[in-house]
Amino acid sequence: MCECHTEKSIMATKYSRLCSAHFNPNDFVENPHRLILKEGIVPSNFNYPATHIQKYSKKKLTGNVYSPVLNEIVQNNSNPDCESAATEVLVFLLLNLKKKWKWPIGYWFVDKIKSTVQSQLIKMVIIECNEFGIKIINVTCDGAYAYLSTFKILGCDLDQPYDLIKSDFEIDLFTPNIYFTLDACHNVKLARNALGTFGAFKDEDNNLIENPFAKGLKQPIYIHNIQYLKKKMKNNIEYLYSLKTVTGEYLWKSKKKTSINGLATSVKSTLAIAKDLLANHSFKFLLTYKFSQDAIEIFFGFMRGKFGHNNNPNCLEFKNALRSILLHNSIKMSSGNCALLSPVEDSLFAIK
Repeated sequence: MCECHTEKSIMATKYSRLCSAHFNPNDFVENPHRLILKEGIVPSNFNYPATHIQKYSKKKLTGNVYSPVLNEIVQNNSNPDCESAATEVLVFLLLNLKKKWKWPIGYWFVDKIKSTVQSQLIKMVIIECNEFGIKIINVTCDGAYAYLSTFKILGCDLDQPYDLIKSDFEIDLFTPNIYFTLDACHNVKLARNALGTFGAFKDEDNNLIENPFAKGLKQPIYIHNIQYLKKKMKNNIEYLYSLKTVTGEYLWKSKKKTSINGLATSVKSTLAIAKDLLANHSFKFLLTYKFSQDAIEIFFGFMRGKFGHNNNPNCLEFKNALRSILLHNSIKMSSGNCALLSPVEDSLFAIK
């Protein structure tokens, strides 16, 4: 730890240490693996936050929000303060629809991130993937209200009857539209919460609701069953749209509308993606499991396993754990002995 972070006044000795925060970016030699000072450089920057990584509190371990890209986006949205304490990490993870690989490609330490900033980050990640030849078809997240606001800013229109929902958005004129789905399991949980809030639902005939979810549909989407699934799911969604609270207000227009709108949006996006991939991209079938949040949840499970009994890591611990996981996955064994790790300089997943 830098000594000046722990004491207000110290006498420098040959054993004293200074962190990189006291030097300017051009004080270092260009090196992708480590920071090396140029010869004759002295510390010149003493305008830094009092604490870079906060100590343990009863609630959370936190660090500071800092990212040059995030700073620029936040400042463009009239909020210059980007040095507030970070309480969450926003992670972007790629999942292949045909193969089994999945990979985290970016993360930002944030504190109650705004929808305008989040939409800019999503655009930036998609554009960056396109430059590497990675085609993004769908974006999945949970049903938090902030995410719905984010995708409305991107161009989706979700507060509509099923046939009028616009579940895709456009990045630029040269990129195909990208679909938005909400995690199905999280939507079911939101529906349960809505039932707990209102106590009961009624359908158009004032009957108490029954279980609207059918059985026997656990199978991939094929070209020969897509029309059947489309008709079946539309009937289920229309049933959900007919539900009312005990006061007579339609559930999809109430304050707990996210579960209904989220399920409708996910169904419409998934069927549209399936129709395109099966007809135009030589897919034999489509697994809807690929559109769930399980990949990111499993990733967070691996991350928690790196921290022992600490379930709330700080920023430095998160970065070190992610580096450890990426390094472990990058090392491949040959028969009989270890193979040398030869880094690929232009890799999208370079370890930094």
